[in-house]
Amino acid sequence: MRVSLSWFCIRIGESECEQTLNWTVMARLATGALKKSDMNRVVETTVQEKAVTYQTGAKLLNRVRERLMKKGRAAGLKLCQSYVQV
Repeated sequence: MRVSLSWFCIRIGESECEQTLNWTVMARLATGALKKSDMNRVVETTVQEKAVTYQTGAKLLNRVRERLMKKGRAAGLKLCQSYVQV
């Protein structure tokens, strides 16, 4: 089940979404949670999903390999294969 503001706005329609936003702003103004001076700026709040990558065995193994090679070079070892991508 998709639960997000954008999905909700698609379901209720653009005019109802704007009306809900207006009611929210008016309620905040009435309760003092929002001041008129706060409304001088317009901020774009379009949200883009983050490109999240998850650790896999291959990524972890590559990180270990890179760190071992770095420590080996620091210790003065001559490595036969560097596995550097060309």
